[in-house]
Amino acid sequence: MKFYQKNVFEIGTQRVNNLFSSIVLFIFAISAIGTLSLARNSTFSDQVLAAGTAPVGSLVFVASHPYAIKQPTARGRYLWNMEPYNGKLYVGYGDYDANTGPIKIAPYDPVTNTFILEWTSYTEAIENFRTLGGKLYAPSTDLKKTSVVGQSALYVAGLPWQNFYPFGATHAYDMNTLNGSDLWVVGSKSTSAVAWRSTDGGLTWNVALSLPRKIKGQFERFYFIGSYNGKIYLQAYPDYQTSKVFDGTTWTDGPNLLTWAWGWRPILFAGKMIYSQEDHGSPFYPVITATPTQASGSPSPTGGTPTGGGGPPVDHGSPIFTFDGTTVTQLSNNDVRIFTIDGNYFYGASQAGLVYRTTDLINWESLGGSLPAGEYAASIAILNDTLYMGTNKANIYKLDIPLSSIPSPTPTQVPTNIPTPTP
Repeated sequence: MKFYQKNVFEIGTQRVNNLFSSIVLFIFAISAIGTLSLARNSTFSDQVLAAGTAPVGSLVFVASHPYAIKQPTARGRYLWNMEPYNGKLYVGYGDYDANTGPIKIAPYDPVTNTFILEWTSYTEAIENFRTLGGKLYAPSTDLKKTSVVGQSALYVAGLPWQNFYPFGATHAYDMNTLNGSDLWVVGSKSTSAVAWRSTDGGLTWNVALSLPRKIKGQFERFYFIGSYNGKIYLQAYPDYQTSKVFDGTTWTDGPNLLTWAWGWRPILFAGKMIYSQEDHGSPFYPVITATPTQASGSPSPTGGTPTGGGGPPVDHGSPIFTFDGTTVTQLSNNDVRIFTIDGNYFYGASQAGLVYRTTDLINWESLGGSLPAGEYAASIAILNDTLYMGTNKANIYKLDIPLSSIPSPTPTQVPTNIPTPTP
């Protein structure tokens, strides 16, 4: 991993000419960064440091989401996803374990500094918004029962908002498109993981893939759908060890994409598919109190052990992973737990609210930011040259400097041939 520092600490101009002083320099740098941890097997000779010439931003409070803040559970107040669309910021929240809902779709308008109620979705949670083909979609994480005809919706689409309930399903976690003209919904029906596809704009739907549970009492689910290099990628969780790949005609087995837990909301950047391997701290997955381990229990590249289980979502336990069509690799900046893209930049943030960006997933800039004690970064989004961050307490913050005002630094390579440190 290569890492650019902006005004986090001063290094000075003296060259490092021997092994001992090089190691001391990097120990000092890492302690100053705070929460940035390097993956095991990362060599410090790959690091790049640059003098800070641009301002480092601070996170300033914007508002509490007026409907998420009223949720009765901690999980319900978690701002799962923020999606910029039509000049507004759409926010997902809710707790489908506690059967909350219905969910008010009330985006934040930065021009008027208000939340505008646009729709009520009869689901227990909206954890995901997707913009596909210029249209905004919100899959129903868990449909909420209602006796009113037409209120139930497997997903809602806007604008203007409409309910769509074209087939029976238990959960709808994610949506995507293979070729820009079709539409996919993935989730589950009863105990099976199911993917549905429409090739006529959502008028009619067919089951594209259904995988049954392997263990009695278990539930298989497709938590994510990736569309990458002309193929659809799915993997059922928790009992399937290979992905399923659709090339537009046939399904084949693919590599194991879930080395940690279940996948979540893949996006594309720098020629790779990027995703996390969790559902943002669901009680079905242990809360991480140390550095992560893989779902199998074997040490991850960063070591550590998950403890506990259940409880409210207090952090993002999973690192971020990249997939190049063949190999799954952990993101070089292990501090990043949530992410988004905007133009040529990939933006990420740590659990504590430290913000980073990169153009190549190798060289990283630190943009500042830090959340108050007890708050954790849940989602980030870019709207009108501003980075917004949602937290576990239904609050929205923003970085107080325009992103376009931050110039990219010129890297200076440090000496090579420095051995890998012992964790």
